[in-house]
Amino acid sequence: LIACCHQYNVSSAHVTFCRGEEMATFRELGYMPRLGMQYHWENRRRGTEEKYASFKEFEMDLKQSRRKNVRQERKRPAKDGLRVFRATGDDIKPDQMADFYEMYIAQTEKKWGRDYLRREFFDEIYETMRDDIMFVFAEQEGTGRLVAGAINFIGSPPPFCRHWG
Repeated sequence: LIACCHQYNVSSAHVTFCRGEEMATFRELGYMPRLGMQYHWENRRRGTEEKYASFKEFEMDLKQSRRKNVRQERKRPAKDGLRVFRATGDDIKPDQMADFYEMYIAQTEKKWGRDYLRREFFDEIYETMRDDIMFVFAEQEGTGRLVAGAINFIGSPPPFCRHWG
């Protein structure tokens, strides 16, 4: 990593979500720790291997106050005139892919990011990986206009979401 930084004359390198032993190695090399948090949800009851049969069953295991918050959060999009839905495989339409690309570009510009994924990348994954992609979209009710989206790559481990707009 250090050699790569020197070779490409970069000002910094970031390693995100590394394991404890990797963090120790980076500290020994003089890297500053970058702390973050990821939430990994597994479909099983706390302390058991038993899986929840439904989201409702999961909700019932929550404390009443948390259950109330979750229910309110899930109603919020509809109150705001939004419909949230998933699309995978042949349910993903070419115009949705194009809209997602535009959201991706808008988000990188808004957040001073770098748009390293080109339109051709999105065209390629649409053609070759549709069954391994799940989008979560929000559209304005009545217009069909997409206003937000997230792309998830399906596999093992479970879905990985990297980009949203």
